[in-house]
Amino acid sequence: LCVCVCVFEMNAEGHASVASEALQLLTESTFANMRSATPGMEDLLKAAQKYRAAMEASNQAAAVFVDALAKVAVAASGGRAATAQIGQKFQKLTASHHKIVKENEEETRKMQTQFIVPLQKRLKSESKGLTKLEDDFKSMSKSYKQDLKRAGQKSVKAQKQASKKNSEKAERDMQDAMKNMMGKSKRYEAFNQRCLRAALIEERRRYCYLIDNYISVFEPKFVYRSLQDLVKDALVIIQEPEELPPSSMELIEQNSSNGIMFKVAGDDGSDGITPSPLTQEFQRRVSTKSNPLPPGCPRGGLQELKPTPDQVNPVARHFQEE
Repeated sequence: LCVCVCVFEMNAEGHASVASEALQLLTESTFANMRSATPGMEDLLKAAQKYRAAMEASNQAAAVFVDALAKVAVAASGGRAATAQIGQKFQKLTASHHKIVKENEEETRKMQTQFIVPLQKRLKSESKGLTKLEDDFKSMSKSYKQDLKRAGQKSVKAQKQASKKNSEKAERDMQDAMKNMMGKSKRYEAFNQRCLRAALIEERRRYCYLIDNYISVFEPKFVYRSLQDLVKDALVIIQEPEELPPSSMELIEQNSSNGIMFKVAGDDGSDGITPSPLTQEFQRRVSTKSNPLPPGCPRGGLQELKPTPDQVNPVARHFQEE
């Protein structure tokens, strides 16, 4: 019976070890995806800065154009015959055009404060934060492997002793060593599950924040073109960046030996990848709902800017209006 139990435990430990390796590879792949996506984010930032400069130049040209139109409208209003009536209508048109120009100027301001600046802050923070997250994962993973290896060596030694001495104490020592190795194997797998979950959340939130910032700038244009349902659908998807969708949880479960077990006996689940500063900032902002800063800005906030109601997360704003 003891031999059967040992064989079963060794097979279970083997499955857990394979699962841990699979989870580790997925975590490393997620980090690689984030690193490979960073150059695209940097290109987006450059494009946004050029776009904003073009918007600024367009606004200035539009303001000059509308001012010139307004002068002509005034001249038409002072004319005789039917031109006075035409001039009055013309003035109303130019006044409305002035409002359009002001709206465009506001959009240009938002492009800077709600898209470009937060993206700059995130890229700067993530250039160091992502490396630290990956280094922490590798360091802790190495420690777990070494601990598991030592437990495996002790288990093999205990089995040899049990086969030689054939005593009750040797049998108990062997069982204890096997249980210890099984426990460490499960804790290592749970650790890898936690790390994969954390890495997937880090990857998910950067795109949620990006869409959030993008919509906060261009939402009026979508609404004007009767595309508010598209905006609402996007906001529904990104409103919980820190919550993984079922498909991600299935991925973790499918690559595990015995389902999802972020915590196991003798393991409080406190280790794993610590959320990045940006994720921690977002968690605090959502929990308190008192910090109207653009999504993803560092814990210190955008010190050079004074937050306005327009800088509130559009997710919250959209549903508050309903």
